[in-house]
This record gives sequence, C-alpha cells and structure tokens, in this order.
Amino acid sequence: MTQVLLGVTAFLTGLKRGVAASVTFVAGVYLGLNIYPYISGSGETRAWALLGLFSSLILVIIPFLIGLAGASLKRLKLL
Repeated sequence: MTQVLLGVTAFLTGLKRGVAASVTFVAGVYLGLNIYPYISGSGETRAWALLGLFSSLILVIIPFLIGLAGASLKRLKLL
C-alpha cells in the first residue's frame, strides 16, 4: 500500500513539477523512513537501523521509477 501511495504521489509530482521535485520527494521519504526511527527509537531500534536502510531502499525504488515516468511525460508533453 505504501508503494502505491508513494508511486501516485511521485508520479503527480513528476508530472506537475519535473524530475528534481520528484527525486527530492522520494529522497525525503527515504530519509524520513530511516532518520526518524533512529533518532526517536530505543537502542534496540537503532540495532535494526541497517536492515531498515536496505529494506526501505527496496521499497522506494518503484515509486522513484514511477516519478521519473511522470516527469518524462511532462517533458514529452503527453499529458
């Protein structure tokens, strides 16, 4: 479900504002997913931080590509 919501939002961001905004959005989501639990979590949460870095990276690849597709459609002026 998260990938669907991020994908739609990244697509619309890329379509309306371009590549830079879409990449910034996805990078912000990735950093938010990883920095917030590390800062506010317990010692056990920090121990899982490395696993979280890799698993969340896998989860933001598809929305990133969808955002690039939206930006490409904007550049080609198809929508």
